[in-house]
Amino acid sequence: MELATYEISFQIYARSPEEAELGKNAFVRFIRLMREKNAAVTGEKLDKAIGKLDGNLFVKNEIVKFFKE
Repeated sequence: MELATYEISFQIYARSPEEAELGKNAFVRFIRLMREKNAAVTGEKLDKAIGKLDGNLFVKNEIVKFFKE
């Protein structure tokens, strides 16, 4: 099946519009980096990757700890 690009929008917590834009830009950079490595960030793969993080208790706890700071 041929892949197509889609624009999505979502809510993110931020202290300012500039901080929200910083988060958006980080995600865009991640997608670009994966593309440069010939890896596509698809909705299905992103869902599975986040599920794998959630399934790893150590990684999950570290991520929660990081975001609580």
